[in-house]
Amino acid sequence: MKLGTAILLLIFIILARTAASKNNHLQTLAQEASSISWAEMQQRILADRQATQNNALATAPISFTPCWNDMAGDYPCEKIDLL
Repeated sequence: MKLGTAILLLIFIILARTAASKNNHLQTLAQEASSISWAEMQQRILADRQATQNNALATAPISFTPCWNDMAGDYPCEKIDLL
């Protein structure tokens, strides 16, 4: 019974630290967002969008890739039929 209590306490501590870490991260993002101008924010958004568009060819969907040696490209396909 003491082991179960110790495990629950450990899980509680981990969850509390994770929540505090996320809260600190959100506060940092909010401070950064409030410290930059609207024009700079727009420039950052457009730069992110352009980087994504430039990478579109690398992430373009591939056509039919046969399952060979239990792999279809980079993905496992043993006993999987999506068609």
